[in-house]
Amino acid sequence: ASCVDTVYFQPEQGTLITVVKADPLRDSQITIDGSTQYLNDTVDCELTVLRGQNGVEHPAFAWMKGGCIHILGFKDQGYLVKICGWSAKVMAYHTLQNSTCGLCGNYDGEPSNDIRFRDGIIIDPPQQRQIDSTYGND
Repeated sequence: ASCVDTVYFQPEQGTLITVVKADPLRDSQITIDGSTQYLNDTVDCELTVLRGQNGVEHPAFAWMKGGCIHILGFKDQGYLVKICGWSAKVMAYHTLQNSTCGLCGNYDGEPSNDIRFRDGIIIDPPQQRQIDSTYGND
């Protein structure tokens, strides 16, 4: 089983990408603005051009490697989303600095303000020992 089985992200205004992991991984689906495609026709490391509604190409590629799904966006500012068994990582090109928001923070170089609720309240990020004691990794 996987802790992370559905990932949502919005690479640009008006575009929503949803990734639903499956077992086996090649049966996972990627949905862009309501249009779904699968990576099951690809082999490990083969790039797939992502398509949105009416088959319009989205400026991103997806591929599988090492048990993970990778999505690389390349329009204007680049990003990489890597979804593995227990984690989802988001890496953004430096031109996105100070213009992101969400679960991964706002990319302003100050980790103390990364966990912000919709109402604007900021909480302190947990320390590793708090995470370990909460999830049994003492």
